[in-house]
Amino acid sequence: MKICLIRPPLVRRTKLSLTEVFLPIGLAYLAGYLRKAGMEVALVDTYGEAIERVSSVDVDGFENIMRQGLTDSEIVTRIPSDSDVIGVSSMYSADWPVVRQVIRVIRQQFPTTPLIAGGEHVTVLPEFCLRDAPELNFVVLGEGERTTAGLLKALSGKGSELQSIPGLAWLDQNQFMMTGAPKRIRDLSELAQPAWDLFPVSQYFRQGNLSAVVTSEQAKTLPIIASRGCPYACAFCPSVNMWGRLWVVRDPEEVIDEIEGYIRDYGVTTFDFYDQAGIVRKSWIIKFCNLLLERKLPITWNIPAGTRLEALNKEVIKLLKDSRCGYFGFPLESGSERSLKLVNKQLDKQKALQKLRWVIEAGLKTKIHFVIGFPDETWRDVLASYRVAILAGWLGAQDASFFPFYPIPGSTFFDRLLKDGHIEINDKFFITLTPYENMSEVKSYCNHIGNRTLGWLCFLGMALFYGVSFLRRPQRAWSLIREIYTRESESRLGWHFVRTLKSKNRRFIDVGQKNQPI
Repeated sequence: MKICLIRPPLVRRTKLSLTEVFLPIGLAYLAGYLRKAGMEVALVDTYGEAIERVSSVDVDGFENIMRQGLTDSEIVTRIPSDSDVIGVSSMYSADWPVVRQVIRVIRQQFPTTPLIAGGEHVTVLPEFCLRDAPELNFVVLGEGERTTAGLLKALSGKGSELQSIPGLAWLDQNQFMMTGAPKRIRDLSELAQPAWDLFPVSQYFRQGNLSAVVTSEQAKTLPIIASRGCPYACAFCPSVNMWGRLWVVRDPEEVIDEIEGYIRDYGVTTFDFYDQAGIVRKSWIIKFCNLLLERKLPITWNIPAGTRLEALNKEVIKLLKDSRCGYFGFPLESGSERSLKLVNKQLDKQKALQKLRWVIEAGLKTKIHFVIGFPDETWRDVLASYRVAILAGWLGAQDASFFPFYPIPGSTFFDRLLKDGHIEINDKFFITLTPYENMSEVKSYCNHIGNRTLGWLCFLGMALFYGVSFLRRPQRAWSLIREIYTRESESRLGWHFVRTLKSKNRRFIDVGQKNQPI
């Protein structure tokens, strides 16, 4: 049985976002698992093979929407003609208009080949996706390795009946069918390592911008995970629908062995951990850091997406610093205790601020994440976030981000807004989930804050944080100038400036509209 996996092109609204490069670790894990199960796997990374290729996308109500990656005709010519099954990844809802288009052109070229889709987007909206893209035969739900392997065996006539395979959805004579939720993989050693050999990794390295923190022409970065799942259920996050609330973690030695292999095979110097929950168990992170120190590996490692804070104490923070953890996200989300309760963050604000002080005292670089515009949030809540941002800048936090709230499909907030009629699921909604270029493009779902106002509030939050930071520590302003001049960033703010300059200087190939209309 031969399957061809497809990573579709990405949807972009800004030229700056074209320089944000990342490898799809979930798809790499799936490819590795299927090969381990005896399947023949081909893969078309339509984004990685043409990172500098851009074409326009026509979506009503929006201008300058771009698609980054191979054209439709290039995609279908790269799919092996002897593929028994074709699988399309659909992780981000913002990309669905282009993913659907890719599915359609694949079906035209391969009219009888079973076509499946998996990923977070189709997991949280399975019936919608099957009806919006009727060319699909099946949708794989949640953690996809076991379900996909079981489906391939069933399609080859050697496995179980479809109805007995957990985590599967399809249409039967226009009736939506779905089996039970798949059981989570509790022992992650069952997985194979990500099949990076199927991806054009050297193409990504050449971009010099693969890390979520460091921008350097010399740095080689790979994503990595140590765990799956998150035991929490924040109202803005869809993770519980994809993974449930079971948190499972790999053996620290297994993770270190994988890191050593990437150093040997790819010359990797930086690793970005993209676990859903980050640091959860104190004993695990202590053992992991000690192993890094024992093996004296020549790397830095980051947790850019953020980590839970419960396991952080002074001992752990010192080990993070000693083991060359270069940067990690501090996911506070809001400075308002009321907002933290509304989003079910389960975070003690005062304890979090105390741990922030410890992190800064230890010399670790960190970025505070804020979100503004949650439903029911008030101006008082926004001001509370500003106060914490000012305090963080004064104490010495490296970076801060203020983002408008987006109702991500699968989250509790999305379900509520959909039920109340504030969301209509269509291409226009999906496009609003992409980064915006100017304040007029921001969409607010807050009862007390308008669209344009929300954009300016995010900008003001950033200005307050960095204004205080530079006034308190003028040397940081000089460091930022050096980062911009050398084009090698050490801070997230420098990362953005360097990316901006690269986006202006980099030549992106505009292939016009060599795709079928959406």
